[in-house]
Amino acid sequence: MAGVTEQLADLALSIRFDNLPDRVIREAGRRLLDALGVMIAGADGQTTRQVRNAMLELGGFPEASILGTENFTSCEKAALVNATALRFLDFMDGHPGPYPCHPCFNIPPILAVAERVRASGKQLVTAIVTGYEIMPRFQENAGLPDLGARGWAGSTNLAFSVPLACAHLLNLNKDQAIDALGMSVTHGTVMDGASHGQMPTSKSLLDGVLVMNAVVALLLAQRGVTGPHEVIQGTAGYAHAVAGSCNTDGLLSPIGKHKILESYTKLYNTVKCGQTAVHAALELVKEHKNNWHDIVALEIGLAKRDANNQTRNSAAARPQSRDTANHSVRYSVAAALVNGELGYEQFDPDKLNSPDVLALVDCTSVYWEKKHDAHWPAANPATIRIRTTQGKELSKTLIVAPGNPDNPLSDEVLEQKFRQLTRKILSADQISEVIAMTHRLDQLSHVRMLTDALRPRSYKAK
Repeated sequence: MAGVTEQLADLALSIRFDNLPDRVIREAGRRLLDALGVMIAGADGQTTRQVRNAMLELGGFPEASILGTENFTSCEKAALVNATALRFLDFMDGHPGPYPCHPCFNIPPILAVAERVRASGKQLVTAIVTGYEIMPRFQENAGLPDLGARGWAGSTNLAFSVPLACAHLLNLNKDQAIDALGMSVTHGTVMDGASHGQMPTSKSLLDGVLVMNAVVALLLAQRGVTGPHEVIQGTAGYAHAVAGSCNTDGLLSPIGKHKILESYTKLYNTVKCGQTAVHAALELVKEHKNNWHDIVALEIGLAKRDANNQTRNSAAARPQSRDTANHSVRYSVAAALVNGELGYEQFDPDKLNSPDVLALVDCTSVYWEKKHDAHWPAANPATIRIRTTQGKELSKTLIVAPGNPDNPLSDEVLEQKFRQLTRKILSADQISEVIAMTHRLDQLSHVRMLTDALRPRSYKAK
């Protein structure tokens, strides 16, 4: 009988464009558009610039685009820089589960490899669907305590999904795909230390270094370098050494509803449980025509795991970095109420010490709302309770946030997010062109048509 790793490779390589439902193909375009918007906006981030400059100094064959710029570099370096840009704002999509899982981080290495091999839109879609299929399976089937509770970052699961997704682009046979997977996984675990306290800027590299190494593993396997063929089971395998255990029946279950249809989109630039809290807070003050100045006490009720994550970090009350701020639900709700919105610009460094926002943070608390546990982790419910200067007690509970797979964002809202994220770098015509391309990816003859449309408006393709 084939081993678990071999069966996983069979499942991934069985995905073919011609067998994908129209809805799945369309969702691949939506996931791509959302990731591209976040990458373009994040391309100007300080950490992204630092990483980009370091990679350009190292040099590399100009085969893949550094998005949002005129630069090209080697595909593994492009994967690192673009993944850093995607992580910089922390505005990317995810998959509901007990610990963070962001399948969109498959997209930077997929795009880089796709440019290297001059892949078509159909090949791009197949790779994206594969990445979104494999990564969440590890999130859902890890044992208890789960990966996040054990101190590992969910990015670790990219070590499985990236090689299997990109194997489609490089036309690797099964043995080569498993070799790439073996090298990627044995060198690809990521500890979660950068995600706690006052978060360092290196948190933006959480996924980038891993996907860069995964691309290198793919290129080595293509040239005949072998890797271990059993990296899930056994004493040295992922299940025992990293996850503690793994439900292999679930991991290898036949594809029914594609996982890409289960992804959520962030409407607000905050963490998953912050989506419900911010939306409920904005709706509550709107319904009762209150002003944030009227609030004397604000309580945020969350499911136990979310509440514990929020209350254990004392840095959340006075965040000194973008990541610390947008991971703080207290800060995010306060910033949303003061500004009337919560996009990436609300977390610019010069706004983190806003006296108005911090004053509201100081009268905000997070507590465990036990009834919300019944909906977690498929949803991240939130209850907002407000006491006003007039002595009014107001409350609102929201179970499913806009953008949750049970309440997906419309194309119109998703495209508006893309416009807001890219308007400083791309022209209106470019933005419309990119949106149109993501609606008809199957008609793209070469991925470079898409990446060329994403260069700064002053750029002229040679």
